[in-house]
Amino acid sequence: SNFPDGMASSSTNFPPQPAILSRAPTRNSNPFPGLSSGDAGPPEDNCVNHDALASLTLGRSHGAESSMAALDADSILCVASFLRLADVLNLCAASREWDRLFRHAVTRLNVSKVSLGGAPLHVALQALCARLPALQHFDLSRSGARDADVALLGWSCRSLHTLRLEQCEVSDASLAVLPHALPALHSLHIPGCRDVSDAGVRALLAPAAGRPDGGGLKLRTLVLAWCDVSDRALTLIASRLSLTIKHLDVSGCARVTDDGVRVLVAQCRVLSSLLLEGCREVSGWAVSGAARTLQTLSLGGCTLATDAGIGALTTSCGGLLSLCLRQCRQISDSSLATLAANCRLLEVSAPPLA
Repeated sequence: SNFPDGMASSSTNFPPQPAILSRAPTRNSNPFPGLSSGDAGPPEDNCVNHDALASLTLGRSHGAESSMAALDADSILCVASFLRLADVLNLCAASREWDRLFRHAVTRLNVSKVSLGGAPLHVALQALCARLPALQHFDLSRSGARDADVALLGWSCRSLHTLRLEQCEVSDASLAVLPHALPALHSLHIPGCRDVSDAGVRALLAPAAGRPDGGGLKLRTLVLAWCDVSDRALTLIASRLSLTIKHLDVSGCARVTDDGVRVLVAQCRVLSSLLLEGCREVSGWAVSGAARTLQTLSLGGCTLATDAGIGALTTSCGGLLSLCLRQCRQISDSSLATLAANCRLLEVSAPPLA
């Protein structure tokens, strides 16, 4: 397999996640299992916006809902902390007050954390988008999502900022929809999507009709690892995202070479993270023209990397904080001395003792 450890396919039947309450929730604590407050949590978590919750007050109602009217938002969050997200969604469907409280508060959703109850993915997406209109971060990784599912999600949940489609069954057709359906998108993760090619990247970055600036997406993060892209995609990224792209991952893209990387780093002057692991046609020389904004660089498995190439890149990339050179067999101790002299902020980690 060409996938690294941890990227093996998994089943689309996701077990529900149990809830554990450790203490009473506050604005700075996590009141939900599988949910994280703000943007501090990991990207795969589901998120509740506590500022939105705090701004809501519960009104009086009749019957079973009247007891909830006496509770403030923190109390209801405490009750909900014993529940799975799927149960919270069911309560929203059953109660106007619960629905009013949560529909604009959940901003981050990972489908793998929610039991779909055997429903087809497109049916579940329709329900989730209708129930949670404030979603900004959506993770469909390893869900078996296809082009039609991505189109449905895009046109139904147009406020998305981040979309993760790791190892989904999507193609260039999905990328063609995104600039029109999700104009606010700034982070796209599609590693392991083998049917995504240079043509898809071109469609993704094309000017979108109806945008006030007449341009295309202003992506800041783009993960294309193990996609079927080449130097042409890097040239497109360099020309369309030169002022915005900060994090780019093209690891495992065998058709990426020094030529494409050289154009990319010359034009993308705010780039802070560049992952080229497994790109066997890339050397250190290609990165030597990068701006000092570059802080994270991975050349692991780049067999063309040499001491001379590493020396060249350190002269322009003195701000590096993290550098991966694993399986670069032409690198010797002299490169380590060069790095120590020119990249004084670089983090050094040693393998554990046997």
